[in-house]
Parts: sequence; C-alpha cells; structure tokens
Amino acid sequence: MKTEISFTENMRELIELGRKTQTRRPIKDWALEALQINVGHDAYAQSKGGDLPAVDDLGYDWVDGELRMWCAEYPEEGYVVAECPYGKKGVILKIKDSDLCLEITHIRIERVQDISEGDCLKEGIGSRITRDCKVPKFIQLWDSIYLGSEFNWDKNPWVWVLEFNVREGVVA
Repeated sequence: MKTEISFTENMRELIELGRKTQTRRPIKDWALEALQINVGHDAYAQSKGGDLPAVDDLGYDWVDGELRMWCAEYPEEGYVVAECPYGKKGVILKIKDSDLCLEITHIRIERVQDISEGDCLKEGIGSRITRDCKVPKFIQLWDSIYLGSEFNWDKNPWVWVLEFNVREGVVA
C-alpha cells in the first residue's frame, strides 16, 4: 500500500485552500480488463464477506479494504479482487513535497467519463459561482497528464476515486 500521494503544485494549493477534496487515479494492471469488459458494462463492488454493501449516492463502500468486482455479463467468472493501492477509508497518506496529509474518507471505482459537475468541483475545477460547464476543463486537465497513454480520456479507463480531508501535523 502506498504511504504518499503526488499532486502538482497547483493541485496542492487547491487542497490547502479546501477547494480540492477528491482525486482520480487510473487503475493499473486491472483484472477486469482481462475479462474484456468494455464501456457500458456494469461492475459492482461487493465486500469480502459476500454481503452487498449499502449503496449511497456516490457508489459502494466496503469495510475491509478489498474491493470485489462482478460483471453481469460474466457471472460465471465470479469476483475479481482489486486492492486499492491507496488503502481504505481512514488511511492517512502524506502529500509528496508537502507538510500536509490526507485522510481518505471514501473510495469508489468508476469510469473516468462518469465524472459529474459536482465531482469536478471536488476535483478543484471551476467555481460554484460561475455556471460554466466544468467537465470539459476536467477533460483538459486529465489529458494534460494522460494523453498518449492507455489512460487517456477517450479510452475511458477505470479509475479509483478518492475523497479526502486534509490533516495537518499527522505523520503518515
């Protein structure tokens, strides 16, 4: 499990100001891709014990830190375990090149193109005051990092969505 997480200087400033409380990171070397699951297929999170967790408006929670995915198109394949490299709810990550730490408050997975306007605001994109569409600005930011890779916007990769609170003076 990772103990620190990197952000650009601009993103670190937004975190310090409380304007960025969410980040997306590509899911690398992921087992669902081996099942040839394409855009439009649903994946569902399920806890290690097999009980379907409570669903909230942001996705699925799990207690033990392991995420089990099930694809309706391949029910005979069962569950695929995907451990989040950033830990689980309550884990504290140090921000690289900063004195601040983040406490993870929620983790989910989704396709990068599933981002909402509200999520863009949590990502630090735009302002609540203006009515401009924030998703195109997020696309521009995403592709400034991942264009030319297997994680570019057009390929619509699966991503970890991490929500967090800033913690000062905490050693990760």
